[in-house]
Parts: sequence; structure tokens; C-alpha cells
Amino acid sequence: QAAQQYFYAPPRNLIGYRDYHAANALMKQKCQQGMSRQSFNIIPKIIELDHFIRGGKNRQLPIYEAHPEVCLTQLWSAQQSGIQSKHTSMGISQRKTLIMNYAQNAVEFWPAAEPKETQKIDDMLDAMLLAIAAATASYNCFGGVPNDFDEENLPMRICYPEISLPAQVKRRYE
Repeated sequence: QAAQQYFYAPPRNLIGYRDYHAANALMKQKCQQGMSRQSFNIIPKIIELDHFIRGGKNRQLPIYEAHPEVCLTQLWSAQQSGIQSKHTSMGISQRKTLIMNYAQNAVEFWPAAEPKETQKIDDMLDAMLLAIAAATASYNCFGGVPNDFDEENLPMRICYPEISLPAQVKRRYE
């Protein structure tokens, strides 16, 4: 089930492809796994960020990549099992509880975060988890996996907060 929560970004040598089927076939050949439509559809944003980062003085700016499910797992802590899918009422409740533990004023956003035609509650909760991760990054309280560098010597890692949820909050879901 964890594999369904993540999608892999395309390698640098595939970001120039404009045809999904060609990019997917080459990724299967080079990486032994296919490319999701979600990955393919974010290629224009990857290119935009890549140009920004590699553009002179911007190369020195700290840019951190995070994934909401990785942040959730770290915040909930590796010792706690039972994180439910964000598409269930229990999963939504767990995420709201966790977010409130780190950002008490997030309650102001709940009415606006109810499902509407153009937004989903799980997307709003993902955004709030990433905001918490960004706040911890400003204090250098984060880790990263795999913590490698690409051929342009740019860091390649998914960052996550190195803080965990207090035990009293975890006990509510045991």
C-alpha cells in the first residue's frame, strides 16, 4: 500500500520529453519502472524550478523538496503504526489532530478546508503538513532521503521534519 502513496519524479534525462508514452517507455528501460501520469504532468514545473535553481545566484539558495506522506510518517513517528489513508474519516481525523499539535491556529482553516468542487480536504491537509515541514526546515530540523547529488551537483532528497508527535496524541489512535 505504501507504494501507492508515492510517485517518482522523472530523472533529469527524461524531463525534455513531451510524449508520455515515449517517456514512460524510456523510464522503464533505464529505471526498471514506469512513469506515472502524475509524474509526467509535473514535468513543466520541474523544468521551471530546475532553470530557477541553476540560474546563477539562485544556485546558492536552499531549496527543499518534501512529500506530505513522508512528512506525515515522520511526524507521527516510525514507532506508531496505524496511520489510515487520507481518504478515510479516520485518516482525516489523524491528520487534523497531528496538524493541530504543531499549528494550533490551523483550526481557522478547517471551514475553508471542507471539500468543494475545486479542492479536496486531503489536499488541504497535505499542504498543511508541508507547511509544518517548511517551518522546521527554517530551524535546520530536518532529515532527507536519499541525500544524494545529481549530475549537476544539486542535492536530490526528500526532506522531512525531525520532530515527532507527543505520546498522548498517538494514544488516541491506538
